[in-house]
Amino acid sequence: MSMGQLDGCALEFAAPELKADRAVVLAAVREDWRALGFAAPGLKADRETVLAAVARSGDALLYAAPGLQADRQVVLAAIKQDWRALGHAAQQLRADRALVLDAVQWRGVALEYAAEQLKADRQVALAAVAQDWRAFESVAASLKGDREIALTAVRQHGAALDHAAEALRADRDVVNAAVERHCHALQHAAPELRGDREFILPIVRRSRLRAAARLPRAQGRPRGRPVRHRAVRHGAGVCGALLEGGPPVPRLRGGAQP
Repeated sequence: MSMGQLDGCALEFAAPELKADRAVVLAAVREDWRALGFAAPGLKADRETVLAAVARSGDALLYAAPGLQADRQVVLAAIKQDWRALGHAAQQLRADRALVLDAVQWRGVALEYAAEQLKADRQVALAAVAQDWRAFESVAASLKGDREIALTAVRQHGAALDHAAEALRADRDVVNAAVERHCHALQHAAPELRGDREFILPIVRRSRLRAAARLPRAQGRPRGRPVRHRAVRHGAGVCGALLEGGPPVPRLRGGAQP
């Protein structure tokens, strides 16, 4: 069987001598990174072969020899292809602050696979959350009450409020920032804020205005005539529907229900 005839997946069924043939394995992993899993042990420790595989998918790092799972260049190349590759890296690299900082600046969610002490490192956590709000879920509990980190997350997506410390769910500025992004974030606010009329009323009104602004201007509608559309009522009502245990949604001027 020649290199040209060998499909990447076919390496599984190739003769042992071909699984140990560097040129054949290189050709195979360039076709399909999973072929690295069927290569002879010596080639799983071959730097060029592993780099060729991780260039196709970071998951190929799973099949690399331990020495290459601890190789900074190989691991970074894998992470650039798929952030989840950090989960296959040697423990000492998952605890390497410089490498993890590089990784989370590339893809914030890579923080999930960092060593626990780095999840509690404020600079690393903030860099991760700044790149992707979803990294807030992986931040150490000791930093979930950090106001700057929480604000960085919720200003990207309101759902990040779900991962904030209890005290920040009762922080008006943090909750307001989350609700500004997504009204549904209100469901993660502390009960005392969800039951605070003065806090809730502006949110409901803003929701109505935004819903109206998203509607296309009706053809032929006289200027100044109020927009009446089910979507407007729904847009403002979303927040009201989330106020379990809070006060009734107040009526707006003219008796219209928001």
